[in-house]
Amino acid sequence: MKTKFEKEEGWIKVPVDLKVYPLQSIHSAGYVFMDRANVKLEEEKKDLVAVWLKPKKEKQDLESLALEFTDELLNYTHYFSSLKTNADN
Repeated sequence: MKTKFEKEEGWIKVPVDLKVYPLQSIHSAGYVFMDRANVKLEEEKKDLVAVWLKPKKEKQDLESLALEFTDELLNYTHYFSSLKTNADN
């Protein structure tokens, strides 16, 4: 399955569904990416956030950057879910 991301003037948009990924995970993944990309968050509509990434190195492939961001997003979602589960036990 190939994911299609919107590209605009050196930026790539990663749409994130807030019903799947909590805002805390989006912020955390964005923070991790600050050393390699400029990060902008925009509210698109209810329950949807657009994460815009622009690599700091010109040679960086935009799609690879977006896919790495989604991996980091999943990582933080799992991390915060595990924290909650462990705190509840």
